[in-house]
Amino acid sequence: MKMKNTKIMQMIRLAILPLCLIPTVSNAALIIDPTYTPQWITDDNSNFNASDVADLVGTSTILEEYYKANVGDGFDTGPFSDSYETTFFNMPDPDSALIEWVVGSDIIDCPECYLLVKDGNQSPAQYVFDIGTWDGMEDISLIDFWLEQGAIYGGVGDDGGDKPSVPEPSFIALLGMGLSHIRRKRKAA
Repeated sequence: MKMKNTKIMQMIRLAILPLCLIPTVSNAALIIDPTYTPQWITDDNSNFNASDVADLVGTSTILEEYYKANVGDGFDTGPFSDSYETTFFNMPDPDSALIEWVVGSDIIDCPECYLLVKDGNQSPAQYVFDIGTWDGMEDISLIDFWLEQGAIYGGVGDDGGDKPSVPEPSFIALLGMGLSHIRRKRKAA
């Protein structure tokens, strides 16, 4: 009887082993705070567009905005507005935000991408971060910006050829841009 139980246990282990080898979908987080580098800062509180960001970081790449989220209006804009969702924390003057990819949707593929975080009423008025290593699926966690002094606003974007043009935002805070193409990701089975 004992030998029979041992064989059953071995069969169960062999049946479970392949399940352990199946890759899992996991979104790591890219955590960005005011000390994250590389970064550029400015006290210019105007509404930066993609060209302004390119000038600030010194790139000759033509950048475009492809995702933007603002605090309070509830609308994300840009060609990737259905691909990402932004949640702001510590309302009504948020100092943190989370940008999440909607699984199965298009992603921003970033060999050269920048993220703009803006308040405008503080110093610095805007931060620009190089997020070229971001895979487009990782969450972007923004933490501790202008603690108890203001609000962050947001968006993420990219440049990649024949994509729809995006109107310049009335007020940018999170802006991602880069040079690349869109990839379609399938839902994990």
